[in-house]
Amino acid sequence: MAFKKTISIVICLMLFIQIAKAITWKTVNNGNWNAGGVWQGGIAPPSSSADTFLIRNNINISNNLTFNSNAVLQIDSIGGLCGHYKVTVNAGAKIIKYGTLNFDVIDIPGGLVNCYKPGAVIITQYGVLTNGGQLNTFGCPFNVGPWFTCQFPSDNAIETFIPLVFNLYPNPSNGIFVVETNTFVNVTVQLYDVTGKMLFNKIINNKASIDVGSLNDGVYNLSVSNNNSTVNKRVVVIK
Repeated sequence: MAFKKTISIVICLMLFIQIAKAITWKTVNNGNWNAGGVWQGGIAPPSSSADTFLIRNNINISNNLTFNSNAVLQIDSIGGLCGHYKVTVNAGAKIIKYGTLNFDVIDIPGGLVNCYKPGAVIITQYGVLTNGGQLNTFGCPFNVGPWFTCQFPSDNAIETFIPLVFNLYPNPSNGIFVVETNTFVNVTVQLYDVTGKMLFNKIINNKASIDVGSLNDGVYNLSVSNNNSTVNKRVVVIK
């Protein structure tokens, strides 16, 4: 019994020491995550930890990041994290985002990610939600597919959307054609006649078949748009 009690005390002490070692990291400058001058105290944090991170600047990452149980990453409305790497939010860890978040992949095996306005999120690949992980957007712009470029320290914007481009084929067609965009973000496809009357309205993702075979032969204007731009093309219907 005494031995078991001793083991319990040792375990409790180890847990206490682990919690006591948790650190709060605060950014003070734009720059790279691994640069000491970016952080208060002049020391760069590890890329895997259970610490608390307060991001108030534009920070570029140059390696994968892992947040373990009890870790908290908070991005203020004037801050952002950007990099073509993977970020893992393990069980018990959470990300609270108000600013900008641009990654290739967000893996959330049991963790929590809450994305609030005003900043946008760009993920070039789909995030992986496993073992009860949660991703909540709360109305913030969440984009999957577009490429982005990280810019710092002079530029406050660390995200760059690629221009919206789409292919339309066959054209002319019998009223059934394919619209294929260069992004996996939802876009709105609308078709207008020569008077400007809307005849068709649909939201698609990357690629979809459009059927307007009931229309008369003629020339129509096809409009494809997202939150950032609108592109128009002429489509010819010949039956």
